Amino acid sequence: AAHGRGLVNNLEQVYQHLGLHWSPGLLLLVPGYIIFQSPYYLLIVQTIALALGAWPRFLLAKRMLPGKWPLIVAAAYLLYPSLHWANLYDFHEITFFVPLMLAALYFLEKWMGWTPLDRGRNLTGWMAFGFLALAASMKEDAILAVLFAGVYLLIKTANSKFEALNPKQYPNLNIQNI
Repeated sequence: AAHGRGLVNNLEQVYQHLGLHWSPGLLLLVPGYIIFQSPYYLLIVQTIALALGAWPRFLLAKRMLPGKWPLIVAAAYLLYPSLHWANLYDFHEITFFVPLMLAALYFLEKWMGWTPLDRGRNLTGWMAFGFLALAASMKEDAILAVLFAGVYLLIKTANSKFEALNPKQYPNLNIQNI
Protein backbone atom coordinates (compact mmCIF):
# COMPACT_ATOMS: atom_id res chain seq x y z
CA ALA A 1 0.00 0.00 0.00
CA ALA A 2 2.95 2.31 0.59
CA HIS A 3 3.85 2.05 -3.11
CA GLY A 4 0.31 2.55 -4.46
CA ARG A 5 -0.48 -1.13 -5.13
CA GLY A 6 -2.98 -1.63 -2.31
CA LEU A 7 -2.62 -4.37 0.27
CA VAL A 8 -0.62 -6.87 -1.80
CA ASN A 9 -0.62 -10.49 -0.67
CA ASN A 10 1.88 -12.88 -2.21
CA LEU A 11 1.41 -15.74 0.26
CA GLU A 12 -2.10 -16.81 -0.66
CA GLN A 13 -4.05 -17.45 -3.86
CA VAL A 14 -5.42 -13.92 -4.16
CA TYR A 15 -3.13 -11.01 -5.13
CA GLN A 16 -5.03 -8.35 -3.17
CA HIS A 17 -5.28 -8.97 0.57
CA LEU A 18 -8.73 -7.36 0.70
CA GLY A 19 -9.89 -9.98 -1.81
CA LEU A 20 -9.33 -12.68 0.79
CA HIS A 21 -9.69 -10.90 4.14
CA TRP A 22 -11.72 -7.78 4.82
CA SER A 23 -9.17 -5.81 6.82
CA PRO A 24 -9.43 -2.12 5.87
CA GLY A 25 -8.13 -1.17 9.33
CA LEU A 26 -4.68 -2.22 8.16
CA LEU A 27 -4.61 0.89 5.99
CA LEU A 28 -4.04 2.86 9.21
CA LEU A 29 -0.57 1.28 9.38
CA VAL A 30 0.47 2.57 5.94
CA PRO A 31 1.76 6.04 7.03
CA GLY A 32 4.10 4.47 9.58
CA TYR A 33 5.19 1.83 7.09
CA ILE A 34 6.13 4.56 4.60
CA ILE A 35 8.59 5.92 7.17
CA PHE A 36 9.84 2.53 8.48
CA GLN A 37 9.70 0.15 5.50
CA SER A 38 10.45 -3.06 7.32
CA PRO A 39 8.43 -6.06 8.43
CA TYR A 40 9.79 -5.34 11.90
CA TYR A 41 7.64 -2.21 11.94
CA LEU A 42 4.52 -4.37 11.68
CA LEU A 43 5.71 -6.70 14.44
CA ILE A 44 6.62 -3.83 16.76
CA VAL A 45 3.27 -2.08 16.20
CA GLN A 46 1.48 -5.38 16.81
CA THR A 47 3.37 -5.87 20.09
CA ILE A 48 2.64 -2.31 21.23
CA ALA A 49 -1.05 -2.67 20.36
CA LEU A 50 -1.38 -5.89 22.34
CA ALA A 51 0.43 -4.35 25.31
CA LEU A 52 -1.81 -1.26 25.19
CA GLY A 53 -4.80 -3.57 25.59
CA ALA A 54 -3.87 -3.89 29.27
CA TRP A 55 -4.88 -0.26 29.88
CA PRO A 56 -8.58 -0.51 28.92
CA ARG A 57 -8.65 -3.94 30.60
CA PHE A 58 -7.38 -2.32 33.80
CA LEU A 59 -9.89 0.55 33.55
CA LEU A 60 -12.74 -1.86 32.89
CA ALA A 61 -11.76 -4.00 35.87
CA LYS A 62 -11.39 -0.87 38.01
CA ARG A 63 -15.05 -0.03 37.38
CA MET A 64 -16.15 -3.46 38.56
CA LEU A 65 -13.65 -4.82 41.08
CA PRO A 66 -12.36 -3.46 44.40
CA GLY A 67 -8.81 -3.08 45.68
CA LYS A 68 -5.87 -4.49 43.78
CA TRP A 69 -7.97 -6.79 41.61
CA PRO A 70 -7.89 -4.49 38.57
CA LEU A 71 -4.09 -4.60 38.60
CA ILE A 72 -4.18 -8.39 38.89
CA VAL A 73 -6.61 -8.62 35.98
CA ALA A 74 -4.39 -6.39 33.80
CA ALA A 75 -1.33 -8.46 34.73
CA ALA A 76 -3.21 -11.66 33.90
CA TYR A 77 -4.06 -10.17 30.49
CA LEU A 78 -0.38 -9.43 29.85
CA LEU A 79 0.65 -12.92 30.99
CA TYR A 80 -2.05 -14.75 29.01
CA PRO A 81 -0.27 -17.43 26.92
CA SER A 82 -2.58 -17.17 23.90
CA LEU A 83 -1.84 -13.47 23.66
CA HIS A 84 1.88 -14.23 23.58
CA TRP A 85 1.40 -16.98 21.02
CA ALA A 86 -0.47 -14.65 18.66
CA ASN A 87 2.36 -12.17 18.97
CA LEU A 88 5.22 -14.65 18.89
CA TYR A 89 5.06 -15.76 15.30
CA ASP A 90 4.24 -13.61 12.27
CA PHE A 91 1.96 -10.62 11.82
CA HIS A 92 -1.77 -11.11 12.39
CA GLU A 93 -4.32 -8.39 11.77
CA ILE A 94 -6.73 -9.90 14.29
CA THR A 95 -4.34 -9.01 17.13
CA PHE A 96 -5.35 -5.36 16.70
CA PHE A 97 -8.93 -6.37 17.40
CA VAL A 98 -8.15 -7.29 21.03
CA PRO A 99 -7.14 -3.85 22.39
CA LEU A 100 -9.72 -2.07 20.24
CA MET A 101 -12.55 -4.26 21.51
CA LEU A 102 -11.38 -3.90 25.10
CA ALA A 103 -11.39 -0.10 24.70
CA ALA A 104 -14.86 -0.26 23.14
CA LEU A 105 -16.19 -2.34 26.03
CA TYR A 106 -14.68 0.07 28.55
CA PHE A 107 -16.30 3.08 26.88
CA LEU A 108 -19.63 1.23 26.57
CA GLU A 109 -19.59 0.47 30.30
CA LYS A 110 -18.65 4.06 31.08
CA TRP A 111 -21.38 5.36 28.78
CA MET A 112 -23.94 3.09 30.45
CA GLY A 113 -23.06 4.68 33.80
CA TRP A 114 -24.48 8.01 32.63
CA THR A 115 -28.15 8.81 32.99
CA PRO A 116 -30.13 8.47 29.76
CA LEU A 117 -30.45 12.26 29.46
CA ASP A 118 -26.70 12.79 29.82
CA ARG A 119 -25.63 10.01 27.44
CA GLY A 120 -26.02 12.22 24.38
CA ARG A 121 -24.08 15.08 25.95
CA ASN A 122 -20.72 13.37 26.30
CA LEU A 123 -18.23 11.84 23.91
CA THR A 124 -18.04 8.48 25.67
CA GLY A 125 -20.67 6.90 23.43
CA TRP A 126 -18.93 8.23 20.34
CA MET A 127 -15.62 6.84 21.59
CA ALA A 128 -17.27 3.43 22.07
CA PHE A 129 -18.74 3.60 18.57
CA GLY A 130 -15.36 4.59 17.10
CA PHE A 131 -13.54 1.74 18.80
CA LEU A 132 -16.26 -0.71 17.76
CA ALA A 133 -15.95 0.45 14.14
CA LEU A 134 -12.15 0.14 14.25
CA ALA A 135 -12.41 -3.30 15.83
CA ALA A 136 -14.83 -4.44 13.13
CA SER A 137 -12.45 -3.18 10.44
CA MET A 138 -9.60 -5.44 11.52
CA LYS A 139 -10.90 -8.70 10.06
CA GLU A 140 -14.09 -9.99 8.48
CA ASP A 141 -15.06 -12.23 11.38
CA ALA A 142 -14.51 -9.52 14.01
CA ILE A 143 -17.91 -8.09 13.17
CA LEU A 144 -19.49 -11.02 15.04
CA ALA A 145 -17.94 -9.91 18.33
CA VAL A 146 -18.98 -6.33 17.61
CA LEU A 147 -22.50 -7.60 16.93
CA PHE A 148 -22.59 -9.30 20.32
CA ALA A 149 -21.35 -6.09 21.94
CA GLY A 150 -24.45 -4.50 20.42
CA VAL A 151 -26.64 -7.30 21.80
CA TYR A 152 -25.05 -6.77 25.22
CA LEU A 153 -25.77 -3.05 24.99
CA LEU A 154 -29.35 -3.72 23.92
CA ILE A 155 -29.96 -6.11 26.82
CA LYS A 156 -28.33 -3.80 29.34
CA THR A 157 -30.32 -0.75 28.21
CA ALA A 158 -33.53 -2.80 28.12
CA ASN A 159 -32.88 -3.92 31.70
CA SER A 160 -32.35 -0.33 32.85
CA LYS A 161 -35.60 0.74 31.16
CA PHE A 162 -37.53 -2.09 32.81
CA GLU A 163 -36.01 -1.22 36.19
CA ALA A 164 -37.45 2.26 35.78
CA LEU A 165 -40.87 0.67 35.32
CA ASN A 166 -40.53 -1.59 38.35
CA PRO A 167 -43.70 -1.12 40.47
CA LYS A 168 -41.78 -1.95 43.66
CA GLN A 169 -39.97 1.37 43.31
CA TYR A 170 -43.28 3.21 43.49
CA PRO A 171 -45.13 1.89 46.58
CA ASN A 172 -47.82 4.61 46.46
CA LEU A 173 -48.65 3.96 42.86
CA ASN A 174 -51.78 1.92 42.30
CA ILE A 175 -54.60 1.78 39.81
CA GLN A 176 -56.80 4.08 41.88
CA ASN A 177 -54.17 6.86 41.74
CA ILE A 178 -53.86 6.70 37.95
